Amino acid sequence: MPELKLPEVLDQRGAQRVATQLLDRLGEGIVLDASEIRRLGGAGLEMLISAHRQWHEDGMSFETRHWPDSILNAFEILGVDPKDLNVEVQK
Repeated sequence: MPELKLPEVLDQRGAQRVATQLLDRLGEGIVLDASEIRRLGGAGLEMLISAHRQWHEDGMSFETRHWPDSILNAFEILGVDPKDLNVEVQK
């Protein structure tokens, strides 16, 4: 399955770049590598949720892996369950 590395800053600008890259991969499963993310903005989170929904509606696999603990903590603060985005949580 193709893998896409997410940028260090996933703000509005980063979200737009990733959304463009994801559009090129519509119709196929995707794995997002979040290992380099250091800052996740609202636009980035919104883009990920939207992309996850689209892939789910299309019956395609959508996974995100290697999230830094600081970002997983931000999910919790924002009330987002990482499992809702097929986030691989390693403990």
